[in-house]
Amino acid sequence: MAREILDFLQFYAKWHFGQEEDCFDRFYTEWQTGNMTSKLAERTYNELEQWLVNHMARTDTQLRPCVKT
Repeated sequence: MAREILDFLQFYAKWHFGQEEDCFDRFYTEWQTGNMTSKLAERTYNELEQWLVNHMARTDTQLRPCVKT
């Protein structure tokens, strides 16, 4: 059972971070090509703000014991 759970978590982590990278790539491409509208810029800012506050400040700090120094 533990093996299946760890296999799933490995798959999910790769998929999840891949999705995040795809979103950031999209925002960057829009900016580079000059297609960054004010609405997309505002949405990007809001999503990054929420990610920084909620994900990094809360979730990632709990992962500190897993990170090698």
